[in-house]
Formats: sequence, C-alpha cells, structure tokens
Amino acid sequence: MVKKSAKPSSTKSSTTRKLRVKDVKPESIVEQGFPLTIEPEKHNKQFFLILIIATALISSLFTFGVANQLSPGLAERTTLAAQTSGGVCLSEKELRTLIAENKIVAYWTGPVKDATYSINATTPGQVFVRYIPKGMDCGSTEPKFRVIATYAETDAYNSTLQAGNQAEGVSLSNPDGSVVYFSKNAPNNVYVAYPNLDYQIEIYDPDAKTAVTLATTSNQIQIIKG
Repeated sequence: MVKKSAKPSSTKSSTTRKLRVKDVKPESIVEQGFPLTIEPEKHNKQFFLILIIATALISSLFTFGVANQLSPGLAERTTLAAQTSGGVCLSEKELRTLIAENKIVAYWTGPVKDATYSINATTPGQVFVRYIPKGMDCGSTEPKFRVIATYAETDAYNSTLQAGNQAEGVSLSNPDGSVVYFSKNAPNNVYVAYPNLDYQIEIYDPDAKTAVTLATTSNQIQIIKG
C-alpha cells in the first residue's frame, strides 16, 4: 500500500638583573614569552603587563567554562518527545545517536554537506527524516525539503510492485532487485521496496528528477545506523 506523503621591540640598558620568581622554573617563564632579565626602571611596566596578560587569560578560561555550561548536549536542551516530533534540528551525529538509542528503523539517502536533519516518529510504523539545508528553519512547513519516509508494511515489495499497474503509474526495477514506483501525477514522491523487507521507503524531493535519481541509484538508500 502506498502511503500519502509526507547550511615591539624595547631598548635595553647595559645593566640588567635577574628577576627572581619564587618556586617558578626559569623555563616556564620562557615558555610564556617573558624575559629573564628586566631593566630596573622598567620593572613596574613589565609587572603591570604581566598582570594584564594573566588577567586576560583567566578571564578567557572563565568565559570558556561558562560557554560550555550554556551549550549543553541534545538531551539537556530538549525532550525526547520534541526530538522525535520533527521540530528539532539535529546534526548527523545527533540523528544517528537518537535513532540507535531509541531503536528506530529509518532509511535515508545519506548525509548532505552543511545540512541538519529532523525526525518525526510520532505515528507508529511511520518515520520521516527531513533534510534541512543550511540557513533554513527546521520548523518550516513549506515543501522545500527532501523527506525520506520509512513505512512498516508487510509484503511491501508486492504492494509497491502492484501499484505500478495503476493509471498514470510508473514502475521500475533496480539491479539490486528493488522495485520503484511513482505516479506521473506526483513524480516528486517516489516509492521503493525490496524483496523480503517489510518496509516501504518513500523519497520526496522538491525536484522530481532528483527524487527518481535517488530511488534508482545503487546503494543510495541506506538504513541509518548509530
């Protein structure tokens, strides 16, 4: 059964003296770029320069730590229900992890550079993976995104094969044994099924030619693994 579808240098004086720093090895100061000899009249300037640099370093480390606290992982910034209802943008890694941890069966056509993804698995037996191009809002409902749907269906292969007998139906066979179906009235929605696999995969793409090409290219359709 075919389902309905779904981005300076300084001048040194001739007199210098060693700067003694208690409990600090000379090489550790060299590593920081500070001189081991300092002009007596420049002592205050050097001291304040070091103080400024040290303060800036501590401030940077503090800011970095706060930033990490304000950039939590996926599980901390949203709920599982939100993650699987199509409204959360996911990286490829987050998508794979979410699917693996929740034992979701979903197919796609592989990752796309700079894209993020959303997944909707709220309806039992139906999973929709949407590709979100860079700069696009993952909450948009416009049909501008590629969507790969996975439908759990007994004998999906024969159902998809028979759909090709419908008026305006087009049926194709791939070298790997899978069957492809689409209607001339809706060529953006292409269905694929494999022998002995109880899942039907639908490919929707805003460009009909791309949808058909994805469906008929060997090894393009893949199960998403963690």
